Amino acid sequence: MNTRFLCAIVLCVIPMFSRGQKPGNPVAKPKMAELLVQASGGQPEAQVLLGFMYFSGNGAPQDFGEAEKWFRKSAEQGSSDGQFLLGMFFIQEDERKNWLEAVKWFRKAADQGNSEAQQRLGIAYKYGTGVQQDVNESAYWIRKAAEQGVVIAQAMLGDSYTKGEGIQKNLTEAAKWYSKAAVRGDSHSQLNLGICYASGQGVTQDFTEAVKWFQKAAYQGVANAQARLGVSYIIGRGVKKDLAEGYVWLSLAAANGEEAASGFRNDVANQLSRTLLTKAQARAKKIHSEIQAKKNARESEDTLAKSAQR
Repeated sequence: MNTRFLCAIVLCVIPMFSRGQKPGNPVAKPKMAELLVQASGGQPEAQVLLGFMYFSGNGAPQDFGEAEKWFRKSAEQGSSDGQFLLGMFFIQEDERKNWLEAVKWFRKAADQGNSEAQQRLGIAYKYGTGVQQDVNESAYWIRKAAEQGVVIAQAMLGDSYTKGEGIQKNLTEAAKWYSKAAVRGDSHSQLNLGICYASGQGVTQDFTEAVKWFQKAAYQGVANAQARLGVSYIIGRGVKKDLAEGYVWLSLAAANGEEAASGFRNDVANQLSRTLLTKAQARAKKIHSEIQAKKNARESEDTLAKSAQR
């Protein structure tokens, strides 16, 4: 069950219940009994949080029927958070997946300016899930979400401008939106921004800047970025030539499924002394472990988010 995003939203709702506390007092999480009173009294924020507690099993017995009930009560009162969460509820698990229902609630929330709902609605139109496929409508909603700072939407808008999908092709705009997402850590955008700088598409060509973004994506485990970074070191473009470091990144790319990197890596290995090759292999192993550790940490965010509710 993917509760990471639902957790993030509900953690923002909790402070609403602490208004009126004296400065310096710790913010107390609302208790089940308190929430039931508030939710039953028609308070949308309480209904959202209560629905989440039932959904996640944190603070209440897990009960998807109760979760849907309280999300729906909030949604029907016009809460954009409730509408969005009800939409998310209908795409979380196969046994209750209903894209038609999800899209209905995403649209209601999106019309109220809910940025995450706008993104989800844009994705629905892009792939034709729960609605007839329409790349123009997809681009419309993705742009709205991107303009509100949704990172995934910014990356997607960059793709739309690159391909001219649902919007007029504009490489300058593509680079702009990739940049917005890249500085916020989106690895897909970091790779694509590096490609923009390497090719001079939408920006002034700058190999040093290209290497900078390839490196950021490479450290997040993006195989293509690792391969491009390795080649940059080998030919000395945008960075000082270093065959051993090139070997390191080509090895990581090859291990990560980038087939073309394997042969190139072997050619480089033949040019290194035994000492340098041994050191490069050890460095590649170390970086691989670091990347894997970060990946594992990201995958544990669901558990950490749940713990924050206990």
